[in-house]
Amino acid sequence: MSTTPISSPSSRSRGERRWWMFEKPHLERISAHSRDALLSRLSSINISVPPRGSERTTAHTETWSICRLLSTLAWEDKLDYPCVWCKDERPDYVLQLGEQHAGVEITEAVKVDLARTEVLPENDSDSVIDISLFKEQDKRKSLSELRHIASQSKLTGPGWVGDEADQEFARAISNRVERKTKKLNEDTFSRFDENWLVIYDNLALPGMNRNNAVDCLCRALVSYWGSNAFHRIFVESGELLIDLSRERLAVYNICDLWKSNGT
Repeated sequence: MSTTPISSPSSRSRGERRWWMFEKPHLERISAHSRDALLSRLSSINISVPPRGSERTTAHTETWSICRLLSTLAWEDKLDYPCVWCKDERPDYVLQLGEQHAGVEITEAVKVDLARTEVLPENDSDSVIDISLFKEQDKRKSLSELRHIASQSKLTGPGWVGDEADQEFARAISNRVERKTKKLNEDTFSRFDENWLVIYDNLALPGMNRNNAVDCLCRALVSYWGSNAFHRIFVESGELLIDLSRERLAVYNICDLWKSNGT
């Protein structure tokens, strides 16, 4: 296990595609040669994320996502070794897993207007923000509308009927997949043996039946998989990691190495 600058290889063999992580020797890499070494290294990383509006940065959320992804896949024995990863952009991370390389793009599924409302000064201890006022198909709200919503002390929205929250989850995640897939296919985005998308579910949907929500998501993505798609899509939702690809659906319990140390 090591934390060292990445050095350039002296040669490239047939079939190696965009040795991107080795072409940028200024980047730092983190590596582990076994499951136990990886879990130990991950547990030492601070993955705490400040509250929204309290100096939270993209680096905070990306560190959270990549570490919880790797800890869970390692715990489930779903990784090859050595496991090496480094941070950059387009995609956000690159992994070396044995002889293969995977680009990892990280994003968050969040209602932008809801996030804006939560940090407004009108949102005080008496406020009750009705999440049903922020549905995926809704138009963006003005600042005055958001201030009005933040000042309410009771629920005022349409609520959720039947499995509407499950359908909302599927719409929000699939829309995020669509937007990120456009980015994947831009000329400036590096592609690898595998390309992964990691989505943090921050939708805060009430009363969601997660099994049904995953079924809805699978149906929404049934025609997605192709040559221009991400090979694997991971969704961190609550304490579960959903692993979607053309070949499989798997759901794992998140391996939370940081629970005992408060991060």
